Amino acid sequence: MAHLASSAPNALYGPEDLMDMTLAMCSQNQFVATCVRAMARHRTRTMTGQRFLQLLGAQPPDEMLEASLNILESTAAILRESGRLGGPVRVGVDEVLLERYDGKKPEHKGGRRKNGTNRFEGYITMQIVSHRDPVTIGGYPIANGESQTHYLGGLIENALRLGVDMEVVLLDRGFNSVDNILEMESLGVHHIMPLRGSGRLSDIIEDVDAGGDPIRAYTMVNKDGRQSTSTLVVCPKRNPPKSARAADRYVAFITNIRVDNPRDLLRHIPKTYRKRWGIETGYRVLKQARARTKSPRMAARLFLMFFSLAYVNFWLLYRRALIGNGGPHAELPMADYSDILWMSVTASGRPP
Repeated sequence: MAHLASSAPNALYGPEDLMDMTLAMCSQNQFVATCVRAMARHRTRTMTGQRFLQLLGAQPPDEMLEASLNILESTAAILRESGRLGGPVRVGVDEVLLERYDGKKPEHKGGRRKNGTNRFEGYITMQIVSHRDPVTIGGYPIANGESQTHYLGGLIENALRLGVDMEVVLLDRGFNSVDNILEMESLGVHHIMPLRGSGRLSDIIEDVDAGGDPIRAYTMVNKDGRQSTSTLVVCPKRNPPKSARAADRYVAFITNIRVDNPRDLLRHIPKTYRKRWGIETGYRVLKQARARTKSPRMAARLFLMFFSLAYVNFWLLYRRALIGNGGPHAELPMADYSDILWMSVTASGRPP
């Protein structure tokens, strides 16, 4: 990124300053303007928030995406080499939507109104969910109308390239599609996901409730005539509502996992799928450490989003180092880690 060769207060700011500001934003879970005011109390010189966003936003979005993904992947690779990603592991894939308030644009996704808007930018991410701590190993922005299957395949291929030994990929109902199922099968990975409700599924559940087989083949056909056949597993809910409808007392999953005794799937599938909630834990952690922005510049938005995901991995790396050194703070909470980073950043001011 280019240095600025102008007079104060924005003279000669380079990559180190951009990194310091981004770390500050993550550590404070704040917008850049808030961090600038706080950093100005500790540093001899601090770039303005406007200049920070201009520097990021002036870069080609594709280059910023590649740079931020490289940072994210490098943290995942170090965690793997340290044994933190010892496999086989269960991974969760999810699509997260961030609110947009800058008008309706073709790339924005629509959705249920949230925090005063129904326009969102989408991201699809992959996390290891079989461990206690969330480890993000990949992600992509996904615009309205773009192929979910393309990015799902990319995430899986990237995880395989990183050497992640995936036991199973756990997805939500939003990934129910023939194309997604065929893509995962072509890449040789096992998957589990709940099935979307439909009249056809309701009839099957009614049959199961009446004593029918809860495990059966389930074929889906898309509008192009492509089809996939999975194993349908209809499981009773642990705490079903007091309802007369059978559909409310069961949850149906589709999977390509094969076991010697198919009845074992009734226990194995829901138990395994519960691990997927680890991705929700990951998002809760991210909400404590996100570099926030309202900038419409896509390059800045991409970099800050994926750097925030990498920041969570930095925290895990730091904790791992403490464990390896026998340190007393191996259970270091995110808030304490962010305090350490904040003190480090504000103490690194450079003289004018």
